[in-house]
Amino acid sequence: MNCINTILSLTVYPFVATLVVLMVISKLWCFWCRSKVCLVGKTAIVTGGASGLGFQIALGLAAKGCRVIIADIVNISEAVEGVKQQTHNQDVIGMKVDLSSLKSTREFAEQVLKNEARLNILICNAGIASYTEKVTTEDGLDRTMQVNYFSHFLLTHLLLDLLKKSAPSRITFTGSLMAFISTINVDALNPPAKYFNRITTQLNGGVYSNSKLCMLAAAKMFGERLKGSGVLANATATGGVKTPIYWNSAILTDRNYKALALMALVFLYGKTPEEGAQTLLHLAHADVQDVTGKCWSEGMVIPSPSILTEKFCQKLWDYSVEYTKLQPQEIKLYPLVSFIAVITILSKVWCFWCRSKVCLVGKTALITGGASGLGLQSALGLAAKGCKVIIADIVKISEAVDEVKRQTHNQNIIGMKVDLASLKSVREFAKEVLAKEERLDILMCNAGIALNKEKVTTEDGLDKTMQVNYFSHFLLIHLLLDLLKKSAPSRITFSGSVMGFVSTINIDQLNPPAEYFNGLCTQLNGGVYSNSKLCMIAAAKMFGERLKDSGVTANSQIIGGVKTPIYWNSAIVQDRNYKAFALMLLVFIYGKSQEEGAQTLLHLACADDVKNITGTYWYEGMVVSGPGKLTEEFRKKLWDYSVEYTQLQPDEIKC
Repeated sequence: MNCINTILSLTVYPFVATLVVLMVISKLWCFWCRSKVCLVGKTAIVTGGASGLGFQIALGLAAKGCRVIIADIVNISEAVEGVKQQTHNQDVIGMKVDLSSLKSTREFAEQVLKNEARLNILICNAGIASYTEKVTTEDGLDRTMQVNYFSHFLLTHLLLDLLKKSAPSRITFTGSLMAFISTINVDALNPPAKYFNRITTQLNGGVYSNSKLCMLAAAKMFGERLKGSGVLANATATGGVKTPIYWNSAILTDRNYKALALMALVFLYGKTPEEGAQTLLHLAHADVQDVTGKCWSEGMVIPSPSILTEKFCQKLWDYSVEYTKLQPQEIKLYPLVSFIAVITILSKVWCFWCRSKVCLVGKTALITGGASGLGLQSALGLAAKGCKVIIADIVKISEAVDEVKRQTHNQNIIGMKVDLASLKSVREFAKEVLAKEERLDILMCNAGIALNKEKVTTEDGLDKTMQVNYFSHFLLIHLLLDLLKKSAPSRITFSGSVMGFVSTINIDQLNPPAEYFNGLCTQLNGGVYSNSKLCMIAAAKMFGERLKDSGVTANSQIIGGVKTPIYWNSAIVQDRNYKAFALMLLVFIYGKSQEEGAQTLLHLACADDVKNITGTYWYEGMVVSGPGKLTEEFRKKLWDYSVEYTQLQPDEIKC
């Protein structure tokens, strides 16, 4: 037995551990598109959009409010319904195209030009795997080469006038890492039957690799010729994605030991279709700073295959024109100077990211503290989905509004001033919202300050931190509750904090006396700031219970260690002692960016899987247990004191 254990410890266990580590690394370093650009008013075509990468791209674009045309040959209506259901974007249509037929490709282009006034994004994505023998289309071309490359070359030319008219616009080509091992002969793009032997197919991917090399070349060729036209062209080199095209490849259909090994590798380390689509989505709408003609992988520019010389590309262009039977008047391009190489290395840290595909066009959100920190990132995230966003703050409002408009291209952003340190200001603000807004779908109670070193009292006789962070939000919800109910289903989110778990709150001293503010209390448990965040966590439970079945949900995010202004202005950091230095160092190394910190709030604000959940506490995208102090008795007392301190009248208490 000892001998067996020794053998296992020296062989099997290290091997399994290595597999697990590699799996974790492959997930941690996966690129995700973080673009905040709203695509309302834009139109995109996705070839092969009914499954695999194409379907995930359609989801991603539709979630940003884009009109999406899913172009495929099968399962089109199912894909359209799937995208509509997941994103709530009804501006999604399907069109049939058979890319193995040049005639069908031309008819599809004619239909698009007839029906569509604009085309901002053309994603040339459709593809099929190599065959173990030559399959010829009605046009006399190899089927894999025609579907994967030639028809996309033709389609791009046929739609180019519309793309230029809609500029700035983009073309993306789905390439593959397999292109880097292609042994293509540019003078035999339509390969003879003898090319299809098992060795060629298994060692370098055969015609599939060649077709994907041509797609990478297409980005370079169109990128150079379209420079200055307002149309960008780029390609992605994807690989190891668990899509139907992979499982149907020639090497896997052989079912031999090589197939088994490849299947195991992709099963263990391969990307999901959603992960594989991220760079394509990035190229489709993110700010890529006019980069064109490049090959991208994992969100960054990489060198193209060395075979793509100027001579190769010129030959490929000429043969492509010949094989696709393009007429001189259909070639709408002009040559320009060569490109400048750009390589950006991105490092990513694992954390929860909101993946909701729900489109928020027609919805209205109000974010307190929306001019900076988590509030600004929440505004960006919602605006990117087409939502009307009201940024409520006391300073830098116009700058924040302009920034959100600039980053998201969503012009339906307004700013409103509110001083949460004044109950009078909160009431005036609520009155203005009710007078101007017909609906309110999302209320994000986010604003907060951190003043703990000494007591600061507001004009209402309340501690300023408690009033800004909690009491004014309690009042604001009551004043806006009728509008939230009218707009149901609607949501309320609260920005809590892990500091709420270390609060030593005295429920009978929510407005603490001056002696509460001593150095020991402030530094060990966050003082009044921690108390205010505990109350915000409790608010989710209190409103969640009282609003059940009203169509309004209430949930709280529990956050911590985010590099926001509220952190740098906290009392402990302002002390500038060794404790402050240690805390600053920890947050600098391990703390989240503001964008990362806002992800659970965005999830609570719009994700479909939260729509029927209420009165819960969330951390890193999942429900967690709240602080032990939040008993039913505690919550009852907190509610009663809150009504008293906010001077709510009986007719204003709507739940």
